[in-house]
Amino acid sequence: MIELYHVDKKYPPGIYALKDITFKVEKGEFVYITGPSGAGKTTLLSIIYLSTRPTSGKVFVLGKDLTRIKPDHYPKFRRELGIVFQNFRLLKNRTVYENIAIPLLIRGMDTEKIRKKINYLLNFVGLYSKRWSYPDELSGGEQQRAAIARAIANDPFLLLADEPTGNLDEEMSIEILYLLKEINLKGVTILLATHNKDIMKLFPGRNIHLENGQLINEQTKILD
Repeated sequence: MIELYHVDKKYPPGIYALKDITFKVEKGEFVYITGPSGAGKTTLLSIIYLSTRPTSGKVFVLGKDLTRIKPDHYPKFRRELGIVFQNFRLLKNRTVYENIAIPLLIRGMDTEKIRKKINYLLNFVGLYSKRWSYPDELSGGEQQRAAIARAIANDPFLLLADEPTGNLDEEMSIEILYLLKEINLKGVTILLATHNKDIMKLFPGRNIHLENGQLINEQTKILD
């Protein structure tokens, strides 16, 4: 489903963020992208999300060559994906309900369908009672759950999560991982960038490890 072949991302004056990255991810997989800060994890997800382009190499998602997609087609492609960030990126002047509604409004869904969809999502992430709250009135874990609900509102086939537990304590991190695993069980492919080995031990999975922009190894389980 996701295929990268000899992908480089280079910035002037010749600094590599990614170098010769090749791997595949099958439909329905849950894959960790690991490595220290600056290893290239965010850059890798950004290339898949088309927020940056590789300097060289090929990237395919569902058979589409992302290096050939024109910029005016980026929004349509991104609507098929979900993305979750470390810092939540919720609109502070909008309620939880309104934040989740944004991708549905962009899609042009009618008001009644939006209401039903959002209520379903709010119950799924456990935030129905907080639907009229603003982000600043929520805990970090609640904000991340709202961000996840927004990310899956358009029923994406792929969810990219960039350090989704980076600003959360251990208990909240585990809750978020349980939620992501539940989404994965519904058939959504997940790529999760993290450096948190503790949560990876609780939820073992395939691990693509980067260091200095290079793919060091792949493991089926997280090792001590």
